[in-house]
Amino acid sequence: MRYFLNFLCLLIGISPLIASDAQVRVIGGSTAAMGQYPWMVLITYKNDKLFSCGGTLIASDWVLTAAHCTHDENTKISYKASDLTVAIAENNLTVTAIAQVQRPIRQIILSPQYNFDSLFPQADFALLQLQTPMTTVTPVHLVDAYTLLDEVGMVATVVGWGQPTQNSYPSYSEVLKQANVPIISTDICNEPRSYNGYIKDFMLCAGYAQGGIDACVGDSGGGLVINTATGWQQLGIVSFGNGCAQPNYYGIYTRIASYLSFIQSQICTTFPESPKLIVSYADGIATAIWDTVAGADGYNLYFAPYSYPMDNRTLEHIASVDLGQQPFFQASLQPNERYYVAVTAYRGNCSSPFSNIESTKNF
Repeated sequence: MRYFLNFLCLLIGISPLIASDAQVRVIGGSTAAMGQYPWMVLITYKNDKLFSCGGTLIASDWVLTAAHCTHDENTKISYKASDLTVAIAENNLTVTAIAQVQRPIRQIILSPQYNFDSLFPQADFALLQLQTPMTTVTPVHLVDAYTLLDEVGMVATVVGWGQPTQNSYPSYSEVLKQANVPIISTDICNEPRSYNGYIKDFMLCAGYAQGGIDACVGDSGGGLVINTATGWQQLGIVSFGNGCAQPNYYGIYTRIASYLSFIQSQICTTFPESPKLIVSYADGIATAIWDTVAGADGYNLYFAPYSYPMDNRTLEHIASVDLGQQPFFQASLQPNERYYVAVTAYRGNCSSPFSNIESTKNF
């Protein structure tokens, strides 16, 4: 199985290994190039233009952000849609720049599982629907529910306009910043010297044990993303942390894969048709081919270890890989390796139902 996973990682242009050294820093670090993250948005309070949070454009009229960005931190009273505005596709955080790109919000949809806990928020995400679609910016792609991109050791990028140092409040960065952070295991994040058991599987932990590199106040709601051969994909939402860039206190992110189904149920009005899949096996090579779907932007390939009858060996080890517009896949399998395979088509962040399920080999 590990051979096949490493092969897939190479195919989609990502590294399965953890980075040994940090490349950039959010706190006092690297400035993003103009237009590098066009789907990043900033959220402001309408009445006083005060910068609040980050977010990401995930459809022409939908922004994804943190749930804790949509209510008063002290009273827990939720803001009305008219209280907030969104500025899209802008690097520079100045009053003039914000005013030029503001978009009003039609409605706020809060995660139904959000717990309003200011220290350890759970299901910390919200959807903001814009009053008018933003058609000049391509939304960021969300990772699939069975993605390999949020595996431990993958190196992701956090983006935002947050504080340049932990003690710089209320001063924020005037330009968009970026930092590379590796995904850390939940077990390490839950050690007594770290978060001591409070981190759940529907969260992502990312950063460095020595500290020094992290998101900070004002980065909340922004994207944790990873660059692949098919483009940027968002795997997390900046949620919380104990201070900023402190040793043993990693940044905590909402794991998008855990909530993708709900997000799609809110933002998608139509879905692509399911592809029809054909799988063959000969001379140690498994080949999967499927018909192209009209209007599809790409395809996700799903695979899992074979079991018959199907049991937890299969159900607990489903994984997916985004193949872009490629309508086929081939892989060399080791002797006695066998997998279930299925495909979905996606348009934007809206996915079809699964294709027919096939296996890679008949004994």
